[in-house]
Amino acid sequence: GLRLLTVVGSILVFLIATHPKDMIMALEQKGVPSAIGYIILSTMQIIPHMEMMSKRILDAQKSRGVEVEGSLWIRTKAYLPVVIPLILSSIAQLENKVMALECRAFNAPVKKTSMVDFTLTGSDRLLRIAVLLILVAAISGRVASLWL
Repeated sequence: GLRLLTVVGSILVFLIATHPKDMIMALEQKGVPSAIGYIILSTMQIIPHMEMMSKRILDAQKSRGVEVEGSLWIRTKAYLPVVIPLILSSIAQLENKVMALECRAFNAPVKKTSMVDFTLTGSDRLLRIAVLLILVAAISGRVASLWL
């Protein structure tokens, strides 16, 4: 229970504090292939986009008089017409992304440059050392508790 809460909490703090594009650029500067970076970025962006699109489609359905409140059966029937336009709009958006990536020579075998350069500052190094020490202490404590 507490371990899961810790992991989920740290992931949420990371996602809230770090802009996805910054994270992907930093990963690419560390040598991660841009295709992997793009997969991570698009995965992180698809959830809010799908939520926005489903809300927009649901609002359009409401304006047409579709009943969306009531029993579970009524709500299920109301959300069913949302799924098809959501899937179709996602496919259309995917096709647009594919064309944009091809136009920008995404898979070109050249070295890509970035407008932003991520360099480690003194506080970054200090934070890395502190996190590493905490990790070593946690692992040592865990191992020591197993032996006692």
